[in-house]
Amino acid sequence: MPYRIKALWEALEESRLRERRIIDSARDAFASLDADWRILDWNRAAERLFGWQREEVIGKQGFLLLTPEDEGPDLRRMQIEGLLNRDVRGSEGAILELPIVCSNGVRKTVETSVWQLDLGGRIEYYTFSRDVTERKQLEQELSRRAHYDILTCALNRTAIFERLTGMLASDEHATAVLLVDIDHFKRINATYGHATADQVLIEVSRRLRGCVGEHDSVGRLASDEFVIVMQSHEKQEVTALARRILASLEQPIELPDDSVHSSASIGIALAEPGDSAESLLQAAEMAMFTAKRSGRGRHACFEPVLRQRVTERIRLEAALRHAIHHDELRLYYQPVVSAATGRVEAVEALLRWQHPERGLIMPGDFIPMAEETGLIVPLGRWVIEQACRQAVLWQNMQGGSPELRISVNLSPRQIAQPRLVEDVRTILAGVSSSGKRIRFGFEVTETVMMHDPQASADTLCALRELGAHLSLDDFGTGYSSMAYLKHLPFDTLKIDRTFIKGVADDDSDRSIIRSMLALADGLNLDVVAEGVETEAQRQTLQTLGIQRMQGYLFARPQPAENIERMMGGSLEALE
Repeated sequence: MPYRIKALWEALEESRLRERRIIDSARDAFASLDADWRILDWNRAAERLFGWQREEVIGKQGFLLLTPEDEGPDLRRMQIEGLLNRDVRGSEGAILELPIVCSNGVRKTVETSVWQLDLGGRIEYYTFSRDVTERKQLEQELSRRAHYDILTCALNRTAIFERLTGMLASDEHATAVLLVDIDHFKRINATYGHATADQVLIEVSRRLRGCVGEHDSVGRLASDEFVIVMQSHEKQEVTALARRILASLEQPIELPDDSVHSSASIGIALAEPGDSAESLLQAAEMAMFTAKRSGRGRHACFEPVLRQRVTERIRLEAALRHAIHHDELRLYYQPVVSAATGRVEAVEALLRWQHPERGLIMPGDFIPMAEETGLIVPLGRWVIEQACRQAVLWQNMQGGSPELRISVNLSPRQIAQPRLVEDVRTILAGVSSSGKRIRFGFEVTETVMMHDPQASADTLCALRELGAHLSLDDFGTGYSSMAYLKHLPFDTLKIDRTFIKGVADDDSDRSIIRSMLALADGLNLDVVAEGVETEAQRQTLQTLGIQRMQGYLFARPQPAENIERMMGGSLEALE
């Protein structure tokens, strides 16, 4: 072989070997395919991901090789070709998310980047794939938890409201609501304990689903309160369903160690023109209270005379407006602590209403009404101002060093207010005469992103620019897409108590928390575990790597003077 040809051949071989080493060293699975999707090349990462060796797949069609048996290859071919109808030439290509089956029959979800190159009239496709199975499973689990009640598998409040709102907006569906409240559930809870009470709720939900039709929906609104959305406007049909439910719930609930007897009171409301989801549920609630007053274990239909309850609600709204301006509101503070040392690192401000006649009213008894009426806006403004003033007081007590951060909860309705950022700026300017920065923050739930994601993102970014520490509260129970996390300026992720409750003995909860921690670590977010109530939960969470926690195990919400006793120290100051 002439010297030049030999040198050229050796150079070519060396180039090919170098190219092979580069391809095989890639962490993502690489494949090249011809115009008919026959595999031309396959790297070691592809062997690890898909299970087939390179020599086993060369010349085979990729979509035939990886298509699950229950998805016909023709369907998969059409799906891929449909996705690739857009231009995948050049540097951008296309990103596909596909279910595949490996050589050992294991199913996975892969994210595949595809590029098309024209090599002198010969078309080739180049793909890089990575395993996103765990991420998809986490997203699906979080999505399920966002729409379904974790304990009972009934629809949650958000999902049932969406369902009811959609039906009321449609002229095709007559709509009725049945509000089912378990009688004396607190007594069941106190007598048998939380675990048995949970089993009762699970069984009640199962029986309700067994009573309804295929087009009806069962949801859980509160601890012992379920709702059925029914496609009917015939009073006789709706009351027949109520009787079936009552008969079903009268049967004893057999548990491994006991037999529990229960009953329910049911309120019925038939939709009228102009009804909203809130007004229809309110009417059903009024009817349910009538059933309870009539002796429980029965049903009642809403009647116009029950509108007196609405009047009472209006009076409550007026009383709350009065409370804002007449020193009836109080802020309590619940510590966020270091699990290892017990040192208080931050506090969450929580609202209470000191009613002159009814005593201390918890937020669950008036915040929902404030949300519905819009009163949450002035109420929230008061909370922000008082919390910031308290932060300044504590900062001065600590010699001007702002060691303790106060966080305030923001509702979706507050986030949607155009003046929120300006109000916060004005409050900060008014409470800190020295001009020193105070440590404050806001906590928002994932549901804020469901209304207007871009506007919500802009508002949060503006609050961050003012110096606010931003926490994503109740993570995992709302709008659970991963996409918004990387675009929003959160500092802390607070894992919802529903994931904490069973963490000491539930492998699935621990697995989900590990995934959340990995996500938080990748996005450089701090993590706080909410609702920690037992030492077993604390130890398990600490083993998983969570160092900041909040819950009754450490401290209940406290008045400001109690927090002052523990500033700079641990919870032992409360003992």
